Amino acid sequence: MDILTIGSRTFSFYISESELRYRNIEPDSVTASQARELVRGFIGRETGPLLMDFYPGRHELLIFVRSDPQGPRFINFDNIEELINASLSVTSDLTSSLFFYHGQYILAMWSWEQDDCVPLLEFGRLLDMPPEFLPHLREHGRIIAKGLALHKIKSAFSPA
Repeated sequence: MDILTIGSRTFSFYISESELRYRNIEPDSVTASQARELVRGFIGRETGPLLMDFYPGRHELLIFVRSDPQGPRFINFDNIEELINASLSVTSDLTSSLFFYHGQYILAMWSWEQDDCVPLLEFGRLLDMPPEFLPHLREHGRIIAKGLALHKIKSAFSPA
């Protein structure tokens, strides 16, 4: 794999056929979710929102990534039932951390793909908070789950 820096927040990733096959990914049929997961694996999970374009080829994958300085977005859930229902409705593993803060569940989301997050907003509400709210949550709230919080909740409460 080759990584090229194209500016202070923009990168390109060239991933060869052998590297993709090593990860059980077919070069010519890569999905957006797989490309996003590859990039997150290379640069870390909690790096903030990423804007991404990917170009699968017959023998390789080219990905252009730009980090979005927005930071996390926050979704508030009044109770655990709403949170569980929201986690069960999401189909992707979204980068998120869950906090308990002043009697409410607050989900900090780094992945913000519109299609993935619409179900969350059926059960919770988007908070209009700046990214600087995250350190406050970490200091004054109680962290319940880190990294892939929704996936962890979904795994714990999915019907067997």
